[in-house]
Amino acid sequence: MRVLSNTAISLDGRIHTRDERPPVLGSRHDLRRMRVLRGQVDAVLVGGATFRRWPIAALPDEDALARRTQPFWNIVVTRRADIVPKPAFIAEQRIKKLILTTPQYKTPPFETEIDVCPQEDIDVKWMLRALERRGIGSVLIEAGGDLIAQFLAADLVDEMFVTICPILIGGKNSASLVDGGGFLAEQVPKLTLQHIERVEDEVYLHYFVKKRQSDR
Repeated sequence: MRVLSNTAISLDGRIHTRDERPPVLGSRHDLRRMRVLRGQVDAVLVGGATFRRWPIAALPDEDALARRTQPFWNIVVTRRADIVPKPAFIAEQRIKKLILTTPQYKTPPFETEIDVCPQEDIDVKWMLRALERRGIGSVLIEAGGDLIAQFLAADLVDEMFVTICPILIGGKNSASLVDGGGFLAEQVPKLTLQHIERVEDEVYLHYFVKKRQSDR
């Protein structure tokens, strides 16, 4: 399974303000790049909190979508499945919808596949097995920071795409690119820069994530 992440962040690494409102991150150029990147994978994966803020379909560009011979998936990870998407998401026929959840979930008010993890905490390896059972060979994580942190902790992220936007958010409680409990010094993920590009005031970074066993 090829696992990528793509996130637009402020210069200080934040993804929304202290009142948990997402600022406008990413220009039109960044949005075009995001759709192109989606066209290189089989699925987009987001956490429940992220989907509640943006309850819309995540689609690749039209050309990539037209070339696909397999379904394009939108996947939400949520313990209770208490999400209410916009009508356009429910009506979108060009994606297959999947919720990864736990036994305490509530049946969502729209048609979707549901896979239930037997544990209260949804393990990332279980997530990938659920995807592989559906023929998904690559996935793009588009937030949130907790979800990306879980995949990094499990040494399962292959590439990271980061857009640095020309704003500052601040605040010790503001969500960031990678959240969760943090890493010990000997466990911090290490990256190799593959490409850097500047368009006006935005900077686009593409990293490969070093697998931990390669450091031994």
